Amino acid sequence: MKTVEGMLSNRAATTMDDELNIANYIIGGGKFWLIGQDAIYSGVTFTFLQTNFHLASYVEDYLFGGLLTHIQGLDEVAGDAFVINEDYEWNDFNPDDLTPNADAHHIIIDVDFTQHPAILSNDSTTSFWAIDGRGPYPYETWEQLVHDMLLVFGITSIQERPYQEPAAHLQLHISPDPFVHSTTINYNIPIAGNVKLQIFDKSGRHIITLIDEYKKVGSHKINWHGKDAKGVKISSGVYFIRLICGELIYSKSLVLSR
Repeated sequence: MKTVEGMLSNRAATTMDDELNIANYIIGGGKFWLIGQDAIYSGVTFTFLQTNFHLASYVEDYLFGGLLTHIQGLDEVAGDAFVINEDYEWNDFNPDDLTPNADAHHIIIDVDFTQHPAILSNDSTTSFWAIDGRGPYPYETWEQLVHDMLLVFGITSIQERPYQEPAAHLQLHISPDPFVHSTTINYNIPIAGNVKLQIFDKSGRHIITLIDEYKKVGSHKINWHGKDAKGVKISSGVYFIRLICGELIYSKSLVLSR
């Protein structure tokens, strides 16, 4: 069973590495529940939310300067309801209204304003809440809502698991980096199996798959000429290479400078 990972933030933007790691985790079959009041305001990349959390559009701070809001669960959490008050005495509650694309749907509604501050993917893989739960009354209601959402993700219990260093490692070396016209990607795999070598932009959008085939143990290399899957030259910027071999995944950034 895959583990649900979550991020709880209060005006704390994600870094480029955060977004890449989250995108890799989701693409690799993981499930992710992103909760963050003012997440969009703080700088979580919209294209990252579009690609990974199926957000079509949003209205920021539909409730500005409010002290509380009443939340009603929809669909998988229908029937649950709670009140959320302001985070701090000096910080009024400012939730966002989220519109999902065709691959997601609303999960809760603010009944005071008929706005939807949370969406869930149709396959229950990802959920994004532009709202937090600091101060619902009673607290047990929020706890029950969290429990119900975890059941939606297929999680019936939560426990800590100690980190174990992988026995085998992938290696990835890029030269030159930055590059102008082409670069050589050298990689080493410790086990034989199907290998995928893919390029993504910084928002997590797939650019091209360079390799998707069986490879023997050892070192391999391939050249990339800065083009997408259609053979079109892509613009300058930061990109990410993701190497997958079996259950092993390794990512590394590179810079294209035309």
